Amino acid sequence: KKIAIDKDTSLSGLILDIITDYVDSGKENESSQEDSY
Repeated sequence: KKIAIDKDTSLSGLILDIITDYVDSGKENESSQEDSY
């Protein structure tokens, strides 16, 4: 991952990464739950 020099940009990117990871993990959890049933 590229690290932005601008603090505001890097902070926004970090938050975006966290949200993206959270959403992706949430989708994985839903899929695994559906598979288990």
